[in-house]
Amino acid sequence: MEKLRLLVLLSVVSTVLCVEQVGNADDNVWPTFLKFLGILDEVSPRDEPCRLEYEHPYTFECDVDSTSGPPATSVHELRPHDISIVGAMGDSLTAAFGADACTLDEMVGEYRGRSWPIGGDLTIEEVSTLPNILKKYNPNLMGYSIGISGYNSEESAFNTGISGARSEHMTIMTEEMIRRMKAHPEVNYEADWKLVTAFIGGNDLCQYCYNFHKYSAEQYVENIKQALDILHKEMPRTIVNVMGILRVTDVDHLSSLKCDAIHILACGCATFQQGDKYAELLQLIEDYQTLLEDLIMSGRYDTKDDFTVVYQPYLTKTRFPLLPNMDADASYFAPDCFHFSGKGHGTMAKELWNNMLEPVGQKSAEWDPPENIQCPTKENPYIYTNMNSGLSPEEYAPLKADATTFRLSLLSLVSLILAFLL
Repeated sequence: MEKLRLLVLLSVVSTVLCVEQVGNADDNVWPTFLKFLGILDEVSPRDEPCRLEYEHPYTFECDVDSTSGPPATSVHELRPHDISIVGAMGDSLTAAFGADACTLDEMVGEYRGRSWPIGGDLTIEEVSTLPNILKKYNPNLMGYSIGISGYNSEESAFNTGISGARSEHMTIMTEEMIRRMKAHPEVNYEADWKLVTAFIGGNDLCQYCYNFHKYSAEQYVENIKQALDILHKEMPRTIVNVMGILRVTDVDHLSSLKCDAIHILACGCATFQQGDKYAELLQLIEDYQTLLEDLIMSGRYDTKDDFTVVYQPYLTKTRFPLLPNMDADASYFAPDCFHFSGKGHGTMAKELWNNMLEPVGQKSAEWDPPENIQCPTKENPYIYTNMNSGLSPEEYAPLKADATTFRLSLLSLVSLILAFLL
């Protein structure tokens, strides 16, 4: 009976979404998604034990004193000790939607204190987040989120991630983060070193089939460029982490009646595709990643000694985590089979930190869950940037008119013209 009810619900949801989303491609589907989770929770079986209790598999074993030194005067000589402020922009993954949930009815919470790039609940011995690692080096770190907190709550701090956000919302989140930092009485906006993390794009892919021009790779990168330009102009003493998107197609591996229904609702354009449509989607994902990396490697954001942007590629080739028997490892995902669980957030945090300690050009392009938290060394104490990674001129040529930047601008113009004509 329960399976029958789920099948009926799946059929109804699919029909409704096809009608509503095709006719209203620009609508925010997030409220509908939340309502559906509530309905699905009522009809889902409850005989499974909770499998998503928070797991903390990583240990911090770094000698923090070995990498201390005089205060940084350049972003290319920035040690973890120097970072005083953290901020983040993104979508529901940055908001940590459902991260500590055990059942669908708990999914409505944004567990921002567990968010991989900006959560600050407890300590690194208990919760793996980037700020919890940084607190080992600077116990006075500010800006991290705590608890279950909404976008506008005080506890959200400098986490301006918005559930359901797309790349077009990046400028809004950027401007709000800057406003919050400037308004905070304990932040010395001009003097404090800041670490900002930006991760966006999954929702663009999940709607691309309704508007190919709006969600093209060129427009996606243009949207992010506008936000990074704001940071470059208005935020001194800052290093920005930018990640390429995940392969959202891989959630298909986590399949059940419940999961399939949620995947269709949350990401109908990018799930269950086959043949040419699947190949087209994989190419779009690669284009998102490649053009974004091209932008950051163009030298556009390496014109100041106190600001830079670094592309952290650890998601570029990351695939769906598997168990030793090659079944999908659902423990990395929340009960909605789509967002990260606490374990998933912990792995994301550890991988981002480890990427930050790898030179540009030598960074890992896929995550390695068994690997532990790495440590900066006395010989290499700095966070790696484009300018301090020892790249050859052929690998990196900043501060000049770059063909990549021109190509991005030209493709964006062509995309806009085609959108107008069609």
